[in-house]
Amino acid sequence: MSPSDVKTGYNPFVQYVKLLFLALVVWGHVYHGSRGVIMYNFWIPVDTGLCFFAITSGFFIARRYPPGADMRIYWRNKVRRLFVVYLIVNLFLAALFVVQGRPDILGWHSLVSWLGMSGFLNWFHINNQSPFGLGVWFLTLLLIFYVLFPLFNGMLTHPGVLDTLLVGGFAATLILPETNPYGVALWSTAYGYVVGIYMARRGLQLRPGVGVALLAAGVLAGVVIKGLSLGYGAYGVISLLGAGIALFVLGTAKSYRMPWLDAVGDVLLPVYIIHQYFQVTWWDSPVVNGLFALTASFLVGKGLAVAGKKCGELLDGIGTGRASVRP
Repeated sequence: MSPSDVKTGYNPFVQYVKLLFLALVVWGHVYHGSRGVIMYNFWIPVDTGLCFFAITSGFFIARRYPPGADMRIYWRNKVRRLFVVYLIVNLFLAALFVVQGRPDILGWHSLVSWLGMSGFLNWFHINNQSPFGLGVWFLTLLLIFYVLFPLFNGMLTHPGVLDTLLVGGFAATLILPETNPYGVALWSTAYGYVVGIYMARRGLQLRPGVGVALLAAGVLAGVVIKGLSLGYGAYGVISLLGAGIALFVLGTAKSYRMPWLDAVGDVLLPVYIIHQYFQVTWWDSPVVNGLFALTASFLVGKGLAVAGKKCGELLDGIGTGRASVRP
């Protein structure tokens, strides 16, 4: 990994893979046709993608903000990059709901969703009566990670702590999805942040071959679990697959660029939040309906990302102007 990748926390190849997994997540939610072998098992690449998102997030944040780093920069970057876009997306959804005449726009569940905490409604099995927060439990988990990371950053350098979290977290992914099921890939995704920090802090060599070996181990474990009809272990397999793909991608040459994908930009957050609101049944073909939802989600998401970027630049300009007039 080049020094610039570490400094900026950006890797074009990682971004391309994230966009691919995002498209799979969207398709898994908006396609409502026949459930053949592929679609019946579609949760596997989707949940693997969520684990990959978490691993790479944990990896780059741990690399970019070592212990002793100025966490004021950390918070400023998070607010600057996420809050403005998130606000723009919610304003768009509020306008959409008003036009649709949706109820409970101003209910307390909406406030929970506006704060990015609608995941708690899922986890505590509370029926979300608000039109906001449809399926965005991953955002809640991401925000929890962002809050906890600065608090425990100093501890996340000790080999013993990291090894314990890695082993204990993997054991949790084997057991907790069965003993505490939530209907979503909560445990394997949460574990992904641990894996990402471990990769960054333990000085691992990011070799594609190791990633391929983990992928093979995950596939073999999945076959054994399926063949023996074991009640435990499915999300342990997801963790192995996510870690394998992450190691492979992070260890692959980063100079390769795809301008047409670069043009898509960072649409991950807006597309993830809005895509389930574009589900339609206008055509008899579920494939056509799904393709419409997929395309509309990315087009509108791109517009919202651009609007968020422009608003962020405007806020930066205002902040710079205020700083320049201080005595």
